[in-house]
Amino acid sequence: MSFNLIHGDSLEWLKQSKDNSIDAIITDPPYGLHHLDREFDTLQNTPDSGGARIGSKGGGMKWDANQNKNLTQFLLPFFKESFRILKPGSFCVVFSQGRLLLGVLSALEEAGFEIREQFFWKKPSALPNQQKPNRKNSKHPVSTDRVILGPGKHVEPFVVAQKPRDGTYAENWNKWGTGLVDPKEATSTVWEYPSASKKEKQGLTHVTIKPLALMRRIVRVFSKPKDVVVDPFSGSGTTGVACLHEGREYVGIELSHEFYLESLTRLTKSQQRIINELH
Repeated sequence: MSFNLIHGDSLEWLKQSKDNSIDAIITDPPYGLHHLDREFDTLQNTPDSGGARIGSKGGGMKWDANQNKNLTQFLLPFFKESFRILKPGSFCVVFSQGRLLLGVLSALEEAGFEIREQFFWKKPSALPNQQKPNRKNSKHPVSTDRVILGPGKHVEPFVVAQKPRDGTYAENWNKWGTGLVDPKEATSTVWEYPSASKKEKQGLTHVTIKPLALMRRIVRVFSKPKDVVVDPFSGSGTTGVACLHEGREYVGIELSHEFYLESLTRLTKSQQRIINELH
């Protein structure tokens, strides 16, 4: 039960890792190149600028007809390296949002992964994302109760991809210890969990913090005890905390210095708390 949190460019870390050495990748990458923070916005707005690796700190969502293509271009190098370092049969679990799923799926498939399933995190208290077609004092007033399409926020999808197996499922498991899931909790593709609580968010500034209970279930289903789980976009470190609770080894990489420091404190405290509880 340990963690290794790295402040730096995750693509460089991935490139330096050995082939077939990692048991699972669970991550929540930036959802779009126009969805990043001010630190990124000061850089050239292209996937090659390097600024797109600033983690997942949110800003305004600017519409771009090419955003799925841009997202594929951005994610592809990460997924290619992830594919290489994962053991055969290992899972790559990637969060996304409805209108950007195509970009994530395209990058995963182009990297060589098999798309196994699409899961949904259902948020019971979420409100519909609705906007009226005109603001007050608009130059183009319209009289209607209908709203702009935006029913999201109730569910958030995450894609489960898999590196092709080495032989049959049984042969792959016997050789690599990967490719099979926990039968007790992989019973549905819709998982209902409330959003992260105020207690979970305490001391953190990341805007897309996932609830720990959800991440612990993902870790249990798609990895086994003592596995090495990597998150190339570590963010607030929730995947790492989940791994500590579930007895997995965790490697997280985060480019944002702010998120790195916050999550380092969080992971250190969580690890000590778990150790104290065991004793």
